[in-house]
Amino acid sequence: MLSERIVELIKEIYLDFRKGNFKEALVKSEEAHSLDFDNIEILTALKSSVYWNGQVESLDRIGQDYEKAEFLIREWNNFAGRYLKKMGCDFLQGRNSIKYFVFQTCLYIYKNIYKLHPENLDLLIKIAKSYKGMGNYEKAINVFLKILGNAKENSDVVAELADSYALVDEIKEAKVLFREAFFINPQKIDIYSLESDMILRLIDLIKSDRNISDDLIKEWIPVYGSLNGVFNVKRELRPIELGQLKQSVYSLRNELKEKSYRSINESILLPRLINKYFWLIDHYVRIKEDRARIDEILLYIKEIDLGIYQQYVN
Repeated sequence: MLSERIVELIKEIYLDFRKGNFKEALVKSEEAHSLDFDNIEILTALKSSVYWNGQVESLDRIGQDYEKAEFLIREWNNFAGRYLKKMGCDFLQGRNSIKYFVFQTCLYIYKNIYKLHPENLDLLIKIAKSYKGMGNYEKAINVFLKILGNAKENSDVVAELADSYALVDEIKEAKVLFREAFFINPQKIDIYSLESDMILRLIDLIKSDRNISDDLIKEWIPVYGSLNGVFNVKRELRPIELGQLKQSVYSLRNELKEKSYRSINESILLPRLINKYFWLIDHYVRIKEDRARIDEILLYIKEIDLGIYQQYVN
């Protein structure tokens, strides 16, 4: 059982993280570590204090505010995506406290710059992502919705809005927007900024099934999403979209025919074609198309990926 002093120190450390007081957090982490050498949470807090104390010192040497914010985002991605994973500790409270500091600092910077450049859509996107990073999901949703009027084809914005909806339990909105985002362009989506369980579970499932790159994971998310009931809130295609979808299917199918078996499985063409087939099937089901048309598409899927076909029909 942790002593009262250690419990108090951990609480203070996380508060210091949230405020960006990493030098003070380091002193307290060292004291806590001296009281309990074997506590993995304390060791993680200590190493995190060292890491972020160094980054904040580096921050002071950067002249431009915008570059400071971009530096913080890069360091956060490195810390959350690589450094923490090596520690073998959940560290959720500490992680979220540091994250709050990073994105609160970035929000302050981006908002000040945006006042001078209100026409800059990229800055507004960064503001929305900063609200989301702080955990202010309602505010993030409001800003993302404002952005969406000028960025309907920006798959990353659509995915971030979907993620924000999921994080406030607006599941129907999240599902329809995730499906839309990964249909528009999976490659433009920063999947490691997505936090909702529905997407994280899909990523884990894909990683357990396939030894593939991050770029390929992005393409397989909508396929696995369809198979696992995540992308199951659907909309009707407009006539122009249906025409574009059929043309895209035709082009992808011809491209895929020219590839060897190995290169097919290493290509984004395979999951991209399967996802478009799924959209086409959904359309045919919606309009009560003749069953033979659907069976024809299923046969195409069976030819290019038997495992996906079996999961879909079963």
